[in-house]
Amino acid sequence: MVKKLAVCDNCDYKGVADVIEMEDSDDKYWDCPSCGKRHINEGTVI
Repeated sequence: MVKKLAVCDNCDYKGVADVIEMEDSDDKYWDCPSCGKRHINEGTVI
C-alpha cells in the first residue's frame, strides 16, 4: 500500500492517507480519513 502525505481542502486534515490505484485507469486517489472526501491525483507521495 502506498502512503501519501495528505492535505484535505475540505476539512483541513493534514497527515498520512492510503493511495489507491484505479483499476480501469492510471489515476490514483485517496480518501480523507477525517471527512471522507475523495481526492483524485492530488498530494505528495511519500
